[in-house]
Amino acid sequence: MHSTLGAFGRFLDKHSVHSISVLRIFLGLVFLYFGWSSVTNPDVWIRLVPEWTNVFASATLLVRIHGVIEIALGILLIMNIGARYVAFVLFLDLLHVLTLLDFLSSTWMRDFGLAGALLSLALARPTNAIQTTNQNSDRMQSSNLPKV
Repeated sequence: MHSTLGAFGRFLDKHSVHSISVLRIFLGLVFLYFGWSSVTNPDVWIRLVPEWTNVFASATLLVRIHGVIEIALGILLIMNIGARYVAFVLFLDLLHVLTLLDFLSSTWMRDFGLAGALLSLALARPTNAIQTTNQNSDRMQSSNLPKV
């Protein structure tokens, strides 16, 4: 059992250089889904639109515009185009959404977690996965060398 966990730990370590990419792609897919849902089924989301926004446009139109923006930003996240900035914009968007939801409801908690993941992605230092892998490999090899 211990050797299995050790092998699993080594597997996770080996692939840890992909963690930011995995986070970025999965978050992008979440926003593609919710954006598409807003565009194709805006009635589900209309209850979140404050009444005062009716002076600008109908709630249906605003939900659809928001959905198109989420789709575009989700695609940018997946394609890694300005991902840190996109993640920060989506973080701010979710902070706004949190103000519209019932505090500590299951939806609020889900979106709170997503907001945290987006903030983490926005704060992550961009790295070159190949460079990081090579540096880790070099450090491991040099640590195994006998001291002279």
